Amino acid sequence: MRTPALLPRGVEAVVVTSGHLRRLDPHVHAPLLLANTLISAFSRASLPRLALPLLRHLLLSSPLLPLRPDAFTFPPLLRGDAFASGALVHAYLRFGRVRDAYRAFDEMRHRDVPAWNAMLSGLCRNARAAEAVGLFGRMVMEGVAGDAVTVSSVLPMCVLLGDRALALAMHLYAVKHGLDDELFVCNAMIDVYGKLGMLEEVRKVFDGMSSRDLVTWNSIISGHEQGGQVASAVEMFCGMRDSGVSPDVLTLLSLASAIAQCGDICGGRSVHCYMVRRGWDVGDIIAGNAIVDMYAKLSKIEAAQRMFDSMPVRDAVSWNTLITGYMQNGLASEAIHVYDHMQKHEGLKPIQGTFVSVLPAYSHLGALQQGTRMHALSIKTGLNLDAPGTPSYLALEFMDMVQRHSVSSRKCSRKESVLIMSHLFHYWLLVVMLA
Repeated sequence: MRTPALLPRGVEAVVVTSGHLRRLDPHVHAPLLLANTLISAFSRASLPRLALPLLRHLLLSSPLLPLRPDAFTFPPLLRGDAFASGALVHAYLRFGRVRDAYRAFDEMRHRDVPAWNAMLSGLCRNARAAEAVGLFGRMVMEGVAGDAVTVSSVLPMCVLLGDRALALAMHLYAVKHGLDDELFVCNAMIDVYGKLGMLEEVRKVFDGMSSRDLVTWNSIISGHEQGGQVASAVEMFCGMRDSGVSPDVLTLLSLASAIAQCGDICGGRSVHCYMVRRGWDVGDIIAGNAIVDMYAKLSKIEAAQRMFDSMPVRDAVSWNTLITGYMQNGLASEAIHVYDHMQKHEGLKPIQGTFVSVLPAYSHLGALQQGTRMHALSIKTGLNLDAPGTPSYLALEFMDMVQRHSVSSRKCSRKESVLIMSHLFHYWLLVVMLA
């Protein structure tokens, strides 16, 4: 390892030692003192790119090499330059240590734009949307002008919060600071507006762009497809081809969903053929699942089954898609048969989507015993609730199944029917409280 010039006295030996730190026997307990000395020396020598990897090794310490940072590890980094402090904030957030990231961020003597961006993007990755927006407000109050990365980091928070007003405010911020011509800022705005259902704003941003790339076209096609404007999505795809931009897998996924919604069987076959020519139908499991779903929604369940059978690799989503496809076409027995095959031959564990698809099939067939076992399995695996504090679709479906069976198996009075529903309602409350 080449020793950098102008290092403090004694650092040459430390640098040589650091070259052997990675080669230590993992069963040997290297002293934390050596690691702290290295970090301190590199920080004093303004070499954060050498100090930060050592910190990363401490944060990723394993039982075989039990080195953990202590009170002497971080001060040298925090006294270093802005790059080192910003990188430390990024490292903390990458490992989900938000409180430590805040502490390091607040102790920075000079917080430049990259440091703010590191904090904002890290909060986004840790699903701290409200905190990210609050931090951006603090950044504005302190008179720090954000850049394109700042805007692109805050925009996704609008989707997490479902805040259309915030999306418009970020758009105005971008215009005010001359960032609305940046390609990836425009792409981010199209994506956010599309996910929020603001398709008029999507079109305004798209029409005002001086240049467009694949991400631009994918975002606007996906936005129109998710917004239910499937004809516009197909039209945008044609415009993409005319502009000379080649589609990728993500493009075809949105297009397949749009074609399924508008019932265009010929268009669905064209999408499938295009994927076959590119090898995406068997080379990409997500693309294969999308084709199965498309054919099922087009009531071409035989084609969906053939596509499913041709897939070399299938996951739980693949099986759920086929099961749901059979249910959508009124084939409850076939849906249960697919589920049984999934359990016996593939050994895949059911996910929540599996229960959502299979339980209605048992209900449709009046198979109360099997449906009860299925619902019990959903409770055992902890997949019986949609989200904390929300009604469970599976519980409601189970209640409906029991009521149907009770009413159809014997003639009961209105009073008995109400009594059955009362018991089921109390059962559902118990499920919610125990989950």
